Amino acid sequence: MVTHEIALKHGIQGWVRNEADGTVLAVLEGTPDVVDRFLDEIGDRMSGFITNVSSSRFDDDHGYDGFEIKR
Repeated sequence: MVTHEIALKHGIQGWVRNEADGTVLAVLEGTPDVVDRFLDEIGDRMSGFITNVSSSRFDDDHGYDGFEIKR
């Protein structure tokens, strides 16, 4: 739930899901600086669990309402 708390703190919209292979997939909406702050905090707080980060940026707005942890 750490990710959910950090998303709410930064006003991030979207979702996150743990994949079967151990990766984490996230779709985030927010201004670039807000998303960067969110990712920085996730990196700091979860550093012992993160081995690699890959990201892509898109200008699409899906209009998410809140932040969800998908299962």
